[in-house]
Amino acid sequence: MEHLRLKNITLVMHDFGGPIGMAWALENPALIRRLVVMNSWLWSSVDDPEYQRFSKVLRNPLLPLLYRRLNFSARFLLPQSFGDRSKLSRKVHRHFTAPFAKAAEREGTLAFARALLNDQEWFQQLWERRGNLAQLPTLLIWGMNDRFVGASYLKIFAAGFPNSKSIQLAQAGHFPQEEEPERVTAAIQEWVN
Repeated sequence: MEHLRLKNITLVMHDFGGPIGMAWALENPALIRRLVVMNSWLWSSVDDPEYQRFSKVLRNPLLPLLYRRLNFSARFLLPQSFGDRSKLSRKVHRHFTAPFAKAAEREGTLAFARALLNDQEWFQQLWERRGNLAQLPTLLIWGMNDRFVGASYLKIFAAGFPNSKSIQLAQAGHFPQEEEPERVTAAIQEWVN
């Protein structure tokens, strides 16, 4: 970002891109013009009963084996996250699994799983620092049929970013940009213009 000397940025974030992108934006608020967030989070979930159940899976000693040997995230979790699984053809699914063909290439996805367990305090710190960005024009595009980061997350974002507009895609799951690309593209273009 520094090398490109970008300014007036419309920062588009999804999933882990939310905390990662917001962390950068919080350090560089003068460069950000507006935000687009799709199915993400920016706060601690330790008190959320769903997270508490899921954290048991994250603590399972077999988790590294599942990620490294079976490509668990791309092969099994990703299909579960689609609102309409028929939109995830075998060809498209290969685009998600191919970058992780070998066990050594799956350390990043395992790190994301571990971050869900170990970085909740950091997520909460980002949320508490959102003041510099909260008044920016923000577009929230949400796949409402997301089994992992659903409607309750949208409500929290909308409350925490009062200058936001929400677009709810009833049939889309966790990947609205993949499941309904034309609608997502049109929504962003219309909102930016």
